Amino acid sequence: MQTQTLRLDQITTAHQENHRITLDDEATRALAADIKRNGLLSPIRVLHRDQAYQLIYGHRRLAAVALLDWSEIATFIEVDPNTKTAAIRAAENLTQERLSPVEEAIAITQWINAEELSVSDLATLMHRTTPWVQSRVDIATYPPDLQEHLHSGDLSIASARELALITDDEPRVHMLSYILKTGANAGVVKGWVTQWHADKEDPAYDPTQTPDPDRAYAPVIPMTICFMCREATRLAESSQLAFCPPCLATIREAQDAQRVSQYPPAAPPPVHHTAHTVQSTLPPDALPPPVAPPGTASTAPDPPATASPASASPLSTSQTGPTI
Repeated sequence: MQTQTLRLDQITTAHQENHRITLDDEATRALAADIKRNGLLSPIRVLHRDQAYQLIYGHRRLAAVALLDWSEIATFIEVDPNTKTAAIRAAENLTQERLSPVEEAIAITQWINAEELSVSDLATLMHRTTPWVQSRVDIATYPPDLQEHLHSGDLSIASARELALITDDEPRVHMLSYILKTGANAGVVKGWVTQWHADKEDPAYDPTQTPDPDRAYAPVIPMTICFMCREATRLAESSQLAFCPPCLATIREAQDAQRVSQYPPAAPPPVHHTAHTVQSTLPPDALPPPVAPPGTASTAPDPPATASPASASPLSTSQTGPTI
């Protein structure tokens, strides 16, 4: 393999099987700014065949230097006509560039076909698990509507895997629209697909009939509680924030204090003590004297003096009367 500088107009991409479905303009501009600042750190790679230079990989780098109005670019040149360009391109893109699941599926499928590899062999080469590679191989067989939303990020791989089990277009499109509207997770989608399989066993099942929204696979709108106002809100419309435990505790304490200030606890009703005057029908001298606390002198007045029984007797010798 040779290394030299080629003019941009010498390089053709007509035969390139580019794995990227679309080029992100913003990402390309960011790459161009990085190349302008740091230079081109990795040359692109081409195959010299039939007096032409066919691009193997480096599509984004080629587009970025074109934005910088460069006329030349550093290039690795393959001269062996038996070079397996598809495998090289797939290996480069899968390890160096951020691809969507659909773009990964395209690259992996081309690599497997070019090298005639099994899924497990490719997983070993990529240092990936076999289920991961198999999932990308499966994505390459999904219907176009699922691939479209997988590529854009509107649909998760797990939900797409469930929807791909529906072989009838009408129910699948109907459920996909609900997922995009409500943000239903893969667990909810799995329930819908299970119900679809049960409905399919019904002799009256019509695959062209739009599913009844009142059935078991009607949309279940995932809800969550707002962390600030504690009101219910749609999960698809909420945002997820990460807090460490100390900060989370601080926020919750502030929320509790705010709720207490806005909604103070109700005060207990006041207790009114009514004095009741008890009037006795007994004469004052018949009431018992107050009892003094232990260790203190009694302040009660002394009771009035009374005559002894002897002095009160009519036969008392002290009583004066007529002499007989």
